[in-house]
Amino acid sequence: MKKKLLNIIICIIMIFAMFHFTVSTAFATDTVTEDYDSDNVNAVVEKINIIGDVTIHSGDRIKEARSAYEKLPDSQKDYVENISILTDAESEIFNLYSEVSNTDHMAIYEATGQYMEGLGTPAVGSVGGEWMVICLTRSGHDCPDGYYENVVDYVKENINDCQQLHKAKSTDNSRIILALTSAGYDVTDIDGHNLLKGLSDMNYLKKQGVNGPIWALIAFDSYAYEIPQNENEETQATREGIISHILEKQLSDGGWSNYGKISDPDMTGMAIQALAPYYNTNPDVEVAVEKALEYLSNIQHENGSFGSIDGTCVESCAQVIVALTALGIDPETDERFVKNGVSVVDAMSIFAVDEGGFEHIPYGGLNGMATEQGQYALVSYFRFLEEKTNLYDMTDVKIFIDENFEDYEDFEDYENFEDYEDFEDYDVNDSANNSGFDVSEDSVSIENDNAEKEEPKVEIEEKELETTEKNIFTENTFIDIKKGDWHYESVKYIYENNLMQGTGDRFEPERKMTRAMLVTVLYRMANPEEKANNHNFADVPKGQWYSDAVAWAASNGIVRGISSTEFAPDNDISREQMALIIYRYAKMQGFDVTNTADISSFTDTDDVSDFALDAIKWTNSVTLVNGTSETTLSPKATATRAQVAAILMRFCENVAK
Repeated sequence: MKKKLLNIIICIIMIFAMFHFTVSTAFATDTVTEDYDSDNVNAVVEKINIIGDVTIHSGDRIKEARSAYEKLPDSQKDYVENISILTDAESEIFNLYSEVSNTDHMAIYEATGQYMEGLGTPAVGSVGGEWMVICLTRSGHDCPDGYYENVVDYVKENINDCQQLHKAKSTDNSRIILALTSAGYDVTDIDGHNLLKGLSDMNYLKKQGVNGPIWALIAFDSYAYEIPQNENEETQATREGIISHILEKQLSDGGWSNYGKISDPDMTGMAIQALAPYYNTNPDVEVAVEKALEYLSNIQHENGSFGSIDGTCVESCAQVIVALTALGIDPETDERFVKNGVSVVDAMSIFAVDEGGFEHIPYGGLNGMATEQGQYALVSYFRFLEEKTNLYDMTDVKIFIDENFEDYEDFEDYENFEDYEDFEDYDVNDSANNSGFDVSEDSVSIENDNAEKEEPKVEIEEKELETTEKNIFTENTFIDIKKGDWHYESVKYIYENNLMQGTGDRFEPERKMTRAMLVTVLYRMANPEEKANNHNFADVPKGQWYSDAVAWAASNGIVRGISSTEFAPDNDISREQMALIIYRYAKMQGFDVTNTADISSFTDTDDVSDFALDAIKWTNSVTLVNGTSETTLSPKATATRAQVAAILMRFCENVAK
């Protein structure tokens, strides 16, 4: 009996134990399932790993990794095995922030001023010209000898009957007006020409997008100039009309852009500069400017900088600094524009070169455009600290006119005008050779000793897009484009601005760019009102995705084909051919293509074809086509879609702004 009872007890214990084991295992399995999500954890681990070596430009990646980590449930955080990399990076970046926040801005200002004084007589142009004069004169230096004579020669050679220095670029007039005013010259009588009158036609100002009206208003207000009467009263430019136009072009996020629907910090800064004199008197301007300031504050990087190329560039910082000081805002102390203790002024100093001057992008080397914009931003900042008039308020300058040196008088503004747009066609004077076509320029073929081994091409059709609405780019738009890729921001920019697309869920960044693709992208950028159909290319039939683009490019002298009857739309395009086509496009659009770079430091400059030399020098000078390494340009190498995306973003942000 006892034995039987004992067996019953043992059975009960065993049953209970088995039940407890089963229940415990089930709960344990549920707990592991709940506490561990490998995809989420691995995503955080990857974001931490891409931080890499910590520099002053690593802040955005570090912040993104920290944000991803904090979003994990507490039970999953223990599975992030590389968390120490993140904490070490945070400690290191804040040390760097502390160093940058203690930068001696005055030392940079003085060194760059001395450097610019040693550059000699400024020319007339957007680099090495007027901005250099403004940097010097607005910081208390004399206008360099010979500059005024250069302006007179330029005016004699270029001005038309409407007193315009360029058929499409009103900023030529505006830029020279600002420089001459800062130096005390009478802009109404340059060899008998009135440069102000060249800005009196509103339709003409609009040919450069919102950029033209912005700089015309800055020029008029620099000395409270009267806007001269335009012969066509229907297109008379007035301050009221220009302001209204600028306000109409503000985008929904509060910023401005000269191209596309994505706001740009540079253009936003310029718009604020133009509107600043009206901030306290015009309620509409006040609302617009406040919205723009909020936009700028929101897009400021973790290291205090602005920009989009490689995350940051000096010109974007400069335009924000000038905008803030024009409003009477201290860019060094206003909490909206200080991130992690680093102000936008501190951030711009990151780009300073030891002997004076600035880089354009991190580790990019001394750059003329960056030096001038960085320096006039510092001029604007120090004028603000010294309680002087702002950079473009030149009413403190004594203007002399005629031989009697009479003081210039202030004028009142005209009122009322009716606003409408009227764009004229551009003329291109490029000529072909005696055979009627050019076989030596963009028609040069690319030698390939291993052609028989080349993989078959997978055609990527840049299909016709709707440009009325912007595309929304997310991390999942293309499976072959990830944050941390050098071309991520470029691809995002051109996709959102409807300039390039992909093939389904891929962008194919390393795919070779074809002639048809490049021409189609430029066609979208130009967005012509009328289609062209005057070409003789038998291999470009109507109805192809590139047909309209090729016709437009051919009719405007941007491309000429590989023969009189062949365009070769599927041919890959080399870097020098790409530079030439973009150079011609910029010229056709009226942008300044006179600046050149010294490319002698590259070891393969002899490989640049004669037909592309000017194009390569210009595109390199404005940081469009940089070297493939510190010593090579690789002009004959085939351009990839990622490279073209980066170049087009730089074009929109640096050349077309």
